[in-house]
Amino acid sequence: DTNTFTLNEPELYGYNFIGWTGSNGDTPQKTVTIEKGTTGNLEFTANYEIIKYHVQIKDNGSIIYDDMVVIDNEVTKPSDPSKDGYTFLGWYVGDTEYDFINEVKSDLVIESKYSLDTYNITYNLGGGVAPNPSSYTYESDDIILNQPTKDKYIFEGWTGSNGTTPEKNVTITKNSTGDKNYTANYSKIKFDVIIQDLNNTLFNDKVEIDSLVTKPNDPVREGYTFLGWYLDDTEYDFNTPVNDNLLIKSKYELDTYTIYLDTNGGVVNGDTNIDYTYETPSFQLEHPTLEGYTFEGWSDGTTTVKDVTIENGSTGDKYFKAIYKANTDTKYTVNHYKMDLNGEYTILDTEYFYGTTDTSVTPDVKTYTGFTSPSTKTINIDADGNSYVDYKYERNKYLLTINEDENAIIIGTSGNYYYGQEVEISIEPELGYNFIKWDNGLTDKNITLTISEDTTITPVIELI
Repeated sequence: DTNTFTLNEPELYGYNFIGWTGSNGDTPQKTVTIEKGTTGNLEFTANYEIIKYHVQIKDNGSIIYDDMVVIDNEVTKPSDPSKDGYTFLGWYVGDTEYDFINEVKSDLVIESKYSLDTYNITYNLGGGVAPNPSSYTYESDDIILNQPTKDKYIFEGWTGSNGTTPEKNVTITKNSTGDKNYTANYSKIKFDVIIQDLNNTLFNDKVEIDSLVTKPNDPVREGYTFLGWYLDDTEYDFNTPVNDNLLIKSKYELDTYTIYLDTNGGVVNGDTNIDYTYETPSFQLEHPTLEGYTFEGWSDGTTTVKDVTIENGSTGDKYFKAIYKANTDTKYTVNHYKMDLNGEYTILDTEYFYGTTDTSVTPDVKTYTGFTSPSTKTINIDADGNSYVDYKYERNKYLLTINEDENAIIIGTSGNYYYGQEVEISIEPELGYNFIKWDNGLTDKNITLTISEDTTITPVIELI
């Protein structure tokens, strides 16, 4: 009739209960329940296992010990480790130093603990100035020592912890250890002094600060005037002590020359006074033009050359005079005018001739039927080719005679007429007569005569 109940777990110091065996069987069971209605005597035996704890010992993150330790036992203390740049402080569980005489009563993670060492950096600057750190640690980034400056001296390098040979560039690398000391080494400043005359170096040496440089002799350069020795745009004073690197250069002024051209009546596109210098690229003198003439060349008083080249590198003023030769093909014109029937003149023919410029010529006249030729004229052949002469031919007059007939009425007038002039003549016979013809063979009563010579015309009349 006992109500169902569960056996309580027994406790034994230093051990963990793992279960009951006995009436419940040979396999340990932590939970054993006696159900209501059970009969018979029951027997149960408690089973245990000894307690062990997990212990790890770490140095700088690395596991150096890892094992299970029986409760109340001690863990053996490891040897004190070392770490570059650090001082070992002890073995700690969390923030508490662990005492290895303590009995183990729980899981443990025991870790080494260090403090970061600080090292001194000392300098002997010898009167110079350099902003550099006075200390560093193992974890400091690379330290590049700044080079010191000292008035009128050049820093040659550091000696000391880096060795006995001066080094300008010294670095205390990350993860270095130990105190450092450095001594600055100097030499008196020397400046580079160069004196150049164009591409010719006259002096190139190192000169100590506050010394003087000897002035060279003044150079000579064709086509230029020497202005002096210059430092940039300022003339250099050789009595000034050297306090810097110097590049002293000669300075020149480019001379200007003039070419004087006497075109002798001709024309050039450019100036007749041409300025040039020693550096002017080679160029050729322009050929002048003179109407009606051919340019023969430039004369310098001694020789005449057609194509004169002023070469690059020439110097001095120059004088040239243009020489010409008269053209033999200069045009002149002869116009022939014929007199019209109205007394005015109309050009009939134009002839073009060619001759030597600025000479006289007498063109021939022509002969035209029915016209009287004029007298010849003499003209000068101008250089522009526009010279001309007008010849006017006067139209001749001829006598026209119309013979009358008493048996006819004739309309038309006898008289003098111009060559080529047309004259209309008509005839009407009297009653009882017939017009037969004109004596020139024409049979029309009304005729038109074109005058080309002295002419007589007579009608032929016949009695009906």
